[in-house]
Amino acid sequence: GHVSERGLVELAKQGLLGKEKLNKLDFCDNCTLGKQHKVKFGVRVHKSTRPFEYVRSDLWSPSSVSTHGGEQFNEFCRKLGIKRHKTVTYTSQQNGLAERMNRTLLERVRCMLLGAGLPKSFWGEAVNIATYLINRCPLTGIDLKTPMEVWSGKPADYSNLK
Repeated sequence: GHVSERGLVELAKQGLLGKEKLNKLDFCDNCTLGKQHKVKFGVRVHKSTRPFEYVRSDLWSPSSVSTHGGEQFNEFCRKLGIKRHKTVTYTSQQNGLAERMNRTLLERVRCMLLGAGLPKSFWGEAVNIATYLINRCPLTGIDLKTPMEVWSGKPADYSNLK
């Protein structure tokens, strides 16, 4: 679940790591094991230029909660000008960006659990931590800024991380 070496270098360039000296990262066996995957998805079609311009999500069904056609949610989306695009069931390639983030989260979770020697029952906590960390790491898709910086307009705070 650690930041990539490239991400650390970028954070250091931006002066966000304080006076900590950067060392070259050792090869990480847990990353190799945790990042095994099947196949690559295609390229994305839409590139957002501002927060919440295009929101992607990955939902599952069937759900035991009845939406009665989803009229309230449809009305909510209509009022806010939200356009919904549904994908074909079991065709994750149609929602590649959300699926890629799911994969990134899952890889980080596996790496953290392997590295800490923890059982899968800690998966939920590991997902929360992985999400917290990803939101504070520079991403190439947003010009090496962090999601927190794009969201708030301010650099992320790293004082609670060691």
